[in-house]
Amino acid sequence: MTDPLREPPLAGTEVEHLIGTRERLRATFRWKAGGLDVEQLRARAVMLPPDDAS
Repeated sequence: MTDPLREPPLAGTEVEHLIGTRERLRATFRWKAGGLDVEQLRARAVMLPPDDAS
């Protein structure tokens, strides 16, 4: 991704915070999923059993 992730506004209305947060989440998803093909996007993540130490 060429554009850095933008933070939601520090000072703003509730709506501006929500929109800023939503846009950051969308940008993060595009960044992480950008190189995946259709089959990789459809695949489910493997869930590991919980660690005994936790």
